[in-house]
Amino acid sequence: MSSSEQEGPRRDRRDDDADGGSDSDNVNGNGSEDGCGERIRKLLDDTTALLDYAQEFEGYPPEIDLTAYFVAKEKTDRKELLTTEELAGVVDCYRRLSRLYPGISPRTLAATRPDSDGRMRDSRTGKYLIRLWWWTGAVVMAVIGSNVLMYAIDTGRPSSGLDWTHWNTALDFIYEGLRHTEPFLYGALGAFAFVLRVTATRLYSRTFDPARIGEHVNRIVLGTLSGGAIVLFVSQIPTDQGAQVALSGAALGFLAGYSIDFLFGTLDRVICALLANDAGDKTVKAARARRDADVVQVLDDLVAEQPDGEARRRLGEVIETLRQRHQA
Repeated sequence: MSSSEQEGPRRDRRDDDADGGSDSDNVNGNGSEDGCGERIRKLLDDTTALLDYAQEFEGYPPEIDLTAYFVAKEKTDRKELLTTEELAGVVDCYRRLSRLYPGISPRTLAATRPDSDGRMRDSRTGKYLIRLWWWTGAVVMAVIGSNVLMYAIDTGRPSSGLDWTHWNTALDFIYEGLRHTEPFLYGALGAFAFVLRVTATRLYSRTFDPARIGEHVNRIVLGTLSGGAIVLFVSQIPTDQGAQVALSGAALGFLAGYSIDFLFGTLDRVICALLANDAGDKTVKAARARRDADVVQVLDDLVAEQPDGEARRRLGEVIETLRQRHQA
């Protein structure tokens, strides 16, 4: 066999390979080694989830052209290749749907979708809700138990005719411990109330994302600490009319736990009132000196142009006052 005959089949195979890979406008939609097909199917599934929500909410949005999506879906089901234009059309459809429903994503839709029985007990969201309810119930029981025990200590002490000195001392320690713990418990209760409210709102709007559960846990911890710390800085709350409303430590703890901005706003005001640093004072003085110097320059020009002697005298007094304040 001649060398030309041996090279012929090899050349034919090279030609076949070139012909098979020359269609650069096709995108693999039925899976490939680089996972391109899997990503395309994921994109189509995500677009389908948003379209299902749109259909359930208000019907298919008329301002979005879904032709590219339906074509790509049909070709992918038949395991055919997608062109670059078809893939770009699906991407554009997904982006338009995402902008049309902000806060809603395929992940939030999956997390807030009940099962066939209309329940979410076995999902990650359902398990989180169950834990949240149990912890809220535990905090409520702790608050009730603390109040009952404090009331029992207040009203059920032994009669003074008996020698209960050691018992009274122990009860005093228990009572003080409960009194200092109470704001933290109410702070935790307020934090749980806030998280339950936010979770309920996001479940209703289909925007609850299980990836943000860690933020909720951190919010509860901050609320608990805020409830215990707020009593150190606040004893009264001013109203719009300027009156002062006295609140108990429990009430302040609940407010701080429900809204941690209440504590942080209070801390900012305390810091501004107590820790005004010298740098800030120097900055204010320098700005005032520059302003006075500008005013003095303007007044000097007025004195030079003023024909009335009395007016010049008065302007001179004002200039002298500003210069003395600048020197001080």
